[in-house]
Amino acid sequence: MLGASWLQVPAIEYASSQGYEVFTCDNRPENPGHALASESFNVSTTDNEGVFDLARRLKVNGVLAYASDPSVPAAAFAADKLGLPGNPPSSVDLLTHKDAYREFLLSHQFVTPNFRAAATLRQAEKGFNQLCPPIIVKPVDSSGSKGVGRIDNLDELPAAFEQAQAFSRCNRVICEEYFERVGHQITGDGFIVDGELEFLCLSHEHYNLSLSSIVPVGESFPWRAVDPEKTKEQTARIREQCIRLIKLLGLRVGAFNVEVRINSKGQIHLLEFGPRNGGNWMPEAIRESTGVDLIAYSVEAALGNDCSDLAQTPATTPISTYMLHTESDGQFEKVTISNELKATVLQQEMLIQPGDMVGRFCGSHKTLGALLLKFESVDVMIEQMDRMRDFVRIEVS
Repeated sequence: MLGASWLQVPAIEYASSQGYEVFTCDNRPENPGHALASESFNVSTTDNEGVFDLARRLKVNGVLAYASDPSVPAAAFAADKLGLPGNPPSSVDLLTHKDAYREFLLSHQFVTPNFRAAATLRQAEKGFNQLCPPIIVKPVDSSGSKGVGRIDNLDELPAAFEQAQAFSRCNRVICEEYFERVGHQITGDGFIVDGELEFLCLSHEHYNLSLSSIVPVGESFPWRAVDPEKTKEQTARIREQCIRLIKLLGLRVGAFNVEVRINSKGQIHLLEFGPRNGGNWMPEAIRESTGVDLIAYSVEAALGNDCSDLAQTPATTPISTYMLHTESDGQFEKVTISNELKATVLQQEMLIQPGDMVGRFCGSHKTLGALLLKFESVDVMIEQMDRMRDFVRIEVS
């Protein structure tokens, strides 16, 4: 298991419950998943050769990077070298580098905004002048919206470039034109079995607009179109786009997380396509909404076990995830949840303690905790998720 943070804990717990011997590795010995493993190792999950060498020495039956985008290339590399279930390393590398992914979309006639990649500020400035603002500036190889910014003029570029480059392991940044959307941005998880898309579950993404319109704080299932009567048709079109991408890249097995925008012309843009489970408790939300356990399927698929019983299942229960966060830097005191929202809480997890220093939310690395919520209807869910600041208060001094 590559990674042992709170996001990987559910997969570690499932694997252990099935009697599998679980080895964890990352370069953070304090991560909670290590305590649940049979044995843990201080090997970076972005070190391809290090992960391969460890997996070979342990004679493992599977390698899994669960809900961890930076770890996926190493998992694919090791699995390929060892003849274990996985996806082509070249395809995984492409999907985890935004500049290469955008080039691929463009060359295969997918809808994608104009973009320029840059390794230096000078290159970024040249690229900016060839694009139409607003511009999204982001690291090419990060996830969780870390280092992502939106700018409207050239004067804002140096700070945005520096922020994005700080989160890039390869020191590259991509500048791309903002792709308008109608309604909520869409996200969701899918699952591939024997090269075929067998399951896809979509949701709305929600934002704290006082902080950012591009860094999500929550997701709500099931998704429906702005015009609900178009939900089935638009879902089918998104599914077709995913299938075409899967076939072109030769993806064979496992979960993927997709982010989608639909503009006023009805064009579908696969903004992101990560060959791993979504974070932010998305698999848990999908399980509650559909009854399909993608956590279990991810572990079993990595081991080469039979997943042929997986079938498309509708999301029927309104379920949301919400990432607890603060709008200011300081010392965390407490979280207060309104009585109205408390009635919807299925699960709550805090990643910090009173007295801990916390930072203004600008990406998943600033998450303070998480809520899993069950609502009485989709209408109520969307309405409340869009104004969660009215129901959740984080006190920081």
